[in-house]
Amino acid sequence: MTILIAEDCPHIVAIYRRMFRDHEVIAVKNADDAITTLRLIRPDFIVSDYDLESGTGRDVWEYVQENQPDVPFVLVTGRTDIEHFGALTIYKPFDARYLRSVILGDWNGLE
Repeated sequence: MTILIAEDCPHIVAIYRRMFRDHEVIAVKNADDAITTLRLIRPDFIVSDYDLESGTGRDVWEYVQENQPDVPFVLVTGRTDIEHFGALTIYKPFDARYLRSVILGDWNGLE
């Protein structure tokens, strides 16, 4: 599985890489790079922070909705002041096991 991560914090990217160490993780720092990458590849899943170095996770989500609407997308954010726009949203701090289960569809051990 290929997972595109749009996240500008290196520490969070490192956590994602550990969480999905058995999968291909492509990490980008901003919305522009995420969209450029999406023009070149079709990942199996996308995880995006809301606040990015250029643009927002919403910008990435809108591109995905227009061009790759069948690719699952999760927005991860610590902000509670953003208007909901249709993306599945997980708020920080989050349980890494929960996020992994959402992406990989593995619900074992979450009881």
